[in-house]
Amino acid sequence: MSSIKVILNWWNKGNITSAINALNMMNDMSVVMDVLNNTFAENQRIDMLNYENIAAIIPHTISLVNSKYDTHILAGLKATLNILKAFGP
Repeated sequence: MSSIKVILNWWNKGNITSAINALNMMNDMSVVMDVLNNTFAENQRIDMLNYENIAAIIPHTISLVNSKYDTHILAGLKATLNILKAFGP
């Protein structure tokens, strides 16, 4: 829970790059799933991303989709779908 709070603290301050870097350093799929569920999977805060940040987030969504857990797969698919909806055109 404390790991998620650290990442979301950076995110809420608008420092997306630091939030993504913290997410990369933790390398915990459960934390990734929770953060993506709180940010992208529910179609929230997509407007805060730019193409550089998307390139850093997509590998996390791919890892979730390739997981053996249904909840991880669903979170990865939702996040990817919402990112593609927002930036596809």
